[in-house]
Amino acid sequence: MNIQWNEEITLDKLYREIVESRNDLKGRLKQKLERENKILKEKIEALEKQNIKNNLVIFGLPNKHDEVTAQSVIQEINSLLQIELSESDINNVYTLGKGINKPIKVELLSFIKKRKILHHTKQLKNTKIFISNDLTELQREEQKILRQHLKYLRENTEKRCFIKGNKLIIDNKGYKATELEKFHSQAIQKEGRRQSPLQVITRTPTQEKKISIENHYF
Repeated sequence: MNIQWNEEITLDKLYREIVESRNDLKGRLKQKLERENKILKEKIEALEKQNIKNNLVIFGLPNKHDEVTAQSVIQEINSLLQIELSESDINNVYTLGKGINKPIKVELLSFIKKRKILHHTKQLKNTKIFISNDLTELQREEQKILRQHLKYLRENTEKRCFIKGNKLIIDNKGYKATELEKFHSQAIQKEGRRQSPLQVITRTPTQEKKISIENHYF
């Protein structure tokens, strides 16, 4: 009887050890896959940035026809920016999206030529035309997040804010899209979906208190 009881205990212990070992293995495998997936995404993003580093996107340039030629774009750019761009500087030109006055992507052969064009975009100040860097899918999503927070801030606060590169500048301090989304996520988790995206909860060793991002972070 004691032998049978001991055998049951031993088998039960062995079973628990097997389950724990399997769960531990699954956890470590998941972490490994997550790390590898993150590294792979970072490599893909780096390759995409490299592939588009010489590209520009032009917004607001009239183009009612289905096809936009390199020559027509060159003429417009040279006229607007007072520079000398030739067909030998361009690899490809094509429109994005549908409708009239579609954005135009310009693939340049030289990064130096691209920088020259961007340097002269101040000539577009009083026009409806805007020239910007080409962006990867991830960068476009980040810009969308920055614009959402910029809109909220301008409508609900007196803060001086604007977007510069991949950051939202608020009272001379920059915040990346990931930081702003972290603040928003914390607000939702702690206060519910009706809570302002500019409200977070921070914990101290002795108490939990509510701190406005407007007062604490910005």
